[in-house]
Amino acid sequence: MRVLEYENIPELEGKTIAFTHIAQFADNVTIATEDGCVIVITQDLDEDYGETKRTKVLPKPYAVQYIEGSKYLREELSKRGIFDIEAYKKKQRELAEKRKEEFRMAQEKKEREEYERLKAKFSDK
Repeated sequence: MRVLEYENIPELEGKTIAFTHIAQFADNVTIATEDGCVIVITQDLDEDYGETKRTKVLPKPYAVQYIEGSKYLREELSKRGIFDIEAYKKKQRELAEKRKEEFRMAQEKKEREEYERLKAKFSDK
């Protein structure tokens, strides 16, 4: 399960689309592939002319928030086995905890090395 961003668009090439949500008055277009990738695209409209001014891919946090906020999308993606928002959020929390632990261990190692360096420097006196 992955939420794709703008730089990941080339990864969509050759993938099979398993689900789309393109409602007539929706703010966003959601595309999901068989392998669990989801991309959310939004368009800004020029209200004076009714034309599209800008099309952009939502960043991960906004895309997840959009999916989370839409009961229909959550249920459809989960029902089809494409993307489970709860499992995705759990995985992201686990990855964040892992990164935090790795940072803590690296910090401890750095502090230990600094302690040993200072200990050697000042123990001679």
